[in-house]
Amino acid sequence: MEKFRLKCKFLSRMPVALRKIFDYLKEPVVVIDNFNKIIEYNRAFAANFLDDQALTKNYDIHVFVNDLKGKIRPTGKDAGILSAIEFGTIKPVEEEICLLIPVEKHYLVIVRPLFANNRETAGRIVSWSDISNYKRLTHELNLKNIELAVTRERNRLALDIHEPLRQTMSLLIMQLELVRRTYSYNPAVVDSELSKAINFAREGLLEVKHSIFRLTPENLRTQQLLAAINSLIADFGSSGLQVELTVEGLANLTHQQSADALYRICREALANSLQHGKAGKVTIMLRFTKIAVKLFINDDGLGCADIKKGSGLAAMEELIKELAGNIFFGSEAGRGFNIYVEIPLADASN
Repeated sequence: MEKFRLKCKFLSRMPVALRKIFDYLKEPVVVIDNFNKIIEYNRAFAANFLDDQALTKNYDIHVFVNDLKGKIRPTGKDAGILSAIEFGTIKPVEEEICLLIPVEKHYLVIVRPLFANNRETAGRIVSWSDISNYKRLTHELNLKNIELAVTRERNRLALDIHEPLRQTMSLLIMQLELVRRTYSYNPAVVDSELSKAINFAREGLLEVKHSIFRLTPENLRTQQLLAAINSLIADFGSSGLQVELTVEGLANLTHQQSADALYRICREALANSLQHGKAGKVTIMLRFTKIAVKLFINDDGLGCADIKKGSGLAAMEELIKELAGNIFFGSEAGRGFNIYVEIPLADASN
């Protein structure tokens, strides 16, 4: 009887005109009483949250929340809002929820307590504001920001290597022209001039390598590798990419170049997963053994039936080749992309 009285008290406060407004709101709204039963909901709520099942009034909210848990993307932040929906709250609570079924939608969910005349809670009202367009635009903006950062970095690299490369190539061409002209009448000089040309080329290559090296974090130390990767993960996380890092074994890497290579591969892989693979989640695992360090990177992106190695993948291969390691790429259309790297430890005793 008490349950019926509370329900009637709520309904009596909602005039017919107001009930029509409530029913035609674009924002899904549901009202739950103190007995954890759904006593009212509007058409928008029915359209967005009712599948084939017929949700009747006095429907148990625990059943609804349990069903909802299987339809949303877990974020670690949703426990509080789900608890407020299921068990109530004495003050407004809000949180974002991503509904994956039947289609992906992002909602800002707000749970507000309802009070009776005696200021005791009589239930709660839950509203769901669709923020899918906002999330999509934010994601696209973050992608553009990443693309802009990559473009700026490429431009900086181009400026860094342009001058030393121009000088080296100019000197090399002049030296080779001299060799060509000298060869016909003074072959003995050719060997000396070719040696000079080779030295010019080596010096130029060293300058280019130094410029490329500056793309990695300045003075990255091996013991800072994990911190640098975590910082990288945080940067990509702002764009909506979920990245999980797992480390196995003792981080006994002491080789500077290996640390730099692992960092750069992680950076390139995350950029590819976000920009080309359209991935939502990436897992990175670093495994340290006595004889090698292994890197596994997997994403849930679009994947591809035929892997075409562009400049990014080719650069990864070159990095690992210089370290006498191995790198493999794997993918299937619609099933993500994965990278496996193994670098031998130079100071391994066996």
